Amino acid sequence: MLKTAKRILSLPKYTPGKPIDELERDFGIENAIKLASNENPLGPSPKAKEAIIDAATKSHLYPDGDSYHLKKGIALKEGILPNQIVLGNGSNEVLELIGHCYIEEGDEVLMGEYCFIVIQLLQCFQREQLLELICLIWCTIYRLLSPELLN
Repeated sequence: MLKTAKRILSLPKYTPGKPIDELERDFGIENAIKLASNENPLGPSPKAKEAIIDAATKSHLYPDGDSYHLKKGIALKEGILPNQIVLGNGSNEVLELIGHCYIEEGDEVLMGEYCFIVIQLLQCFQREQLLELICLIWCTIYRLLSPELLN
């Protein structure tokens, strides 16, 4: 029988946000608008819907793993080179990639008290000492991002 590694058993449990219908039942309200969990009360834009429909017609083809056209468009808009852009399937994936690339065993990692759980997961796998500093990572990210990307 396979034995689960101790570091896996010590991983923090992720608790997702409650769905809107559950919140409405719990609080006895209707037509709630939830602004957490990367949700948008306005729904997708018409342009996003068109892009989804267009992409669906090509869903049988393997996608471009390097996102050539997206990187080219971002690079032109931001005045940088495509090889200066890192894309991921959500911020967790990008943060995980950064951790795997730059955190060595024995390193100390500074993280915000309420940051993404992926940082704690990386800490378990990399076995580095984890120090919690409220908002350090987010302050750094916001300082580095282009103001246009934040608007």
